[in-house]
Amino acid sequence: MPLNDSAVFLPSVVHIFTAPVGGPAPTLAMVKAAPATAPAGWDDLGHSSTEEDIEFDTDGGDSEVKGSRQVRNLREITEATVDFLSVNSIQLTNDTLTLFYGPGGDTSKPGQYDAPSAFGTAERGVLLVFLDGAKRAGLWWPRTSIRRNGGIGAAADDFLRFPLRFTRLQASGQPSERWLADGLGATLAP
Repeated sequence: MPLNDSAVFLPSVVHIFTAPVGGPAPTLAMVKAAPATAPAGWDDLGHSSTEEDIEFDTDGGDSEVKGSRQVRNLREITEATVDFLSVNSIQLTNDTLTLFYGPGGDTSKPGQYDAPSAFGTAERGVLLVFLDGAKRAGLWWPRTSIRRNGGIGAAADDFLRFPLRFTRLQASGQPSERWLADGLGATLAP
């Protein structure tokens, strides 16, 4: 693989959009228009903390080498992995609280959000749009489970924080994830 300086990406700004599971897949044109134009049918999560940056992680994936009496390293078996990302939302909105507590909260009274009695998870598609100057790249997870990822942060010298965990789930008939950016996929003929 040759060196390609234009393929190096410094994601200084990230916008996180959510949409109902099963909605239309985002396109490269949508990613390029964001964040000035939110992708149709997608909601912007809003401000997120720069103190605890967005973190991608994986659970599982451990492997074990199995052998026979004749060949000690005959096959490597790898357990399934679960991919997730963690982000701290710093906007106090009904949408943020619904992702944090799960569905079932009461928003019927002005100026009030009543959390559900049992916390749960919300399922949404997620699209991350990474900005590097004028360049854009998108990462789409068609189906995620979103839940709280710890307690609310309320340090005196920082924003109120709602830690969220987005766990990637498999959606029928969809890829597990899709990257959208110039230079990916098939090269178009001039």
